[in-house]
Amino acid sequence: MFPQLEFKRSVVGNASVQEVRLDRAGLRVVAEQGLGVAENPVGAATVFYDFSPDLQPVEVSFSDQYIALHRHWEGLHRVDHALGEGELTEAQAVLSWDGHRFQPVAWPAAR
Repeated sequence: MFPQLEFKRSVVGNASVQEVRLDRAGLRVVAEQGLGVAENPVGAATVFYDFSPDLQPVEVSFSDQYIALHRHWEGLHRVDHALGEGELTEAQAVLSWDGHRFQPVAWPAAR
C-alpha cells in the first residue's frame, strides 16, 4: 500500500499505482498523487518507488511534475513548507502484507 500524500489528502482518494516496471535493475512502481486534485496545473504528479531485484526497497523520488505542483501550492499558501525531508519520510510510509498483517517497509537511510 502506498501512502496518501498532501495532494491526495485534499480530496477523497488514495495514491494509485499507474505503472510497474521490471528490468534487470529491479522494480519501479509509479504511484499517482495529483490527479483529481483542485488547483493542479501540472496534471499527473507521481512518486517513484524503486526496489531491488529481490524486492528490497532502494529509493523514493518525486517527478518533476510533483515538485512543480508542490511549488504551485506553496505559492497559493495551500502548503506552508518547501518540499523536503518531511515529504520523503511521508512517502516512505509504504506498507507490505506479510501474510498476517500490514507491516511498514524499511527504507535505507538517505544517501
